[in-house]
Amino acid sequence: RWARESPKPTRRHILTDSQVCLYAFAKGRSSSRSLNRVLRRTAAVACASACYPSYAYIRTDDNPADAPSRRGWALPYPRTCRA
Repeated sequence: RWARESPKPTRRHILTDSQVCLYAFAKGRSSSRSLNRVLRRTAAVACASACYPSYAYIRTDDNPADAPSRRGWALPYPRTCRA
């Protein structure tokens, strides 16, 4: 939805705690067929919406998206972002 609402080129920062995904997205391809499908879909959405994703690594302990599934509660923001 945010892609449709933003007609001008935008940069989106995406944090991941998976180094496999981080390097596959940075390279744009993978030896895994299932991951390649995800990469192609993501690239198509990015091209169609003038969105330029920026990927960065975040430690699992600092990843706010993992909090509900691992600890049962959500952090409002990561404590620190380490590159």
